[in-house]
Amino acid sequence: MISINKISIHFTGTNIFDNVSFIIKKRDRIGLVGENGAGKTTLLNIITGKLQADTGNIVNPNNSTIGFLPQEKITETNKNSVFQEALSSFKEILELEKNINKYNVELSEREDYDSISKKMVHYIIFRTLLICNLCYCFYYLLCCCCPD
Repeated sequence: MISINKISIHFTGTNIFDNVSFIIKKRDRIGLVGENGAGKTTLLNIITGKLQADTGNIVNPNNSTIGFLPQEKITETNKNSVFQEALSSFKEILELEKNINKYNVELSEREDYDSISKKMVHYIIFRTLLICNLCYCFYYLLCCCCPD
């Protein structure tokens, strides 16, 4: 859960936000709409910590992460597609998946199964199932949010 508490921000004497508060709960899906210049990107930059509000605070638990794909071009040297850029926010999951694949190859080539403890096998199976579920959820979200 992310809590936005009484944030205010002003640019050149104009109030963009004044005492704005709301909570984003786990699994919330939010659409942010408004006119050009209304402050949508400013709000996202405050929530992600790229911009500091004049007053108020953002409470973001340590175990939560925020993925944010800016509307502007990221860099000239970055040739990633939007899909590839979105995937990059799941580095930890992709790294776990790579390790699982490595362990699966090791297990398939092993002939001394007696030397592998049952706990190790159960651990590998559990991690594999966990990663498969996380990757499926990510794939589902991308397919729903980014159709061809």
